[in-house]
Amino acid sequence: MSKAAAETGLKAIAGQTGIQVSIVRPPLIYGRGAVGNFQLLIRAVRRGVPLPFASIRNRRAFLGVQNLSSFIAHRLTAVGGNLETFLVADNEQVSTPEFVRQIAEAVGKPARLVPAPELLLRGLLKLGGRAEAGNSLIGSLEIDMSKALASGWRPELSQQAGLQLAVGAPRQD
Repeated sequence: MSKAAAETGLKAIAGQTGIQVSIVRPPLIYGRGAVGNFQLLIRAVRRGVPLPFASIRNRRAFLGVQNLSSFIAHRLTAVGGNLETFLVADNEQVSTPEFVRQIAEAVGKPARLVPAPELLLRGLLKLGGRAEAGNSLIGSLEIDMSKALASGWRPELSQQAGLQLAVGAPRQD
């Protein structure tokens, strides 16, 4: 609600002053020092914890902090309308199991993915007090980046390269 209120306020300011405003709506942002679910996944993969995500068949967008920074830099030099909203993500939109596999590759460990029914997974998350994590782990969130790409911006890093930087591994590309 606070984000929507901020966007409404920015729209009013842009309309009154003619100032150029770019609203960026990213998915989960990952990078070195990121917290929350991303950090939990890194720790679990490093420790070899079996993760019950093998049966998940979703599609999710993620955004590396380097790609977010490059988009912001791009918008700071762009000429556009008073108020523009952009959906920004990495080029790759992958399933949760594939994202875990990419993290595992970046940390040099095997991805230990085991199948589990979605209902069981949601129940376990609820019991663990993390019911809200169900949608971000199981649900899909695909992003149409056509407007951001039409502005001339391109993600600088592949998702794998961004993950390698996020976990402290040297870049491979």
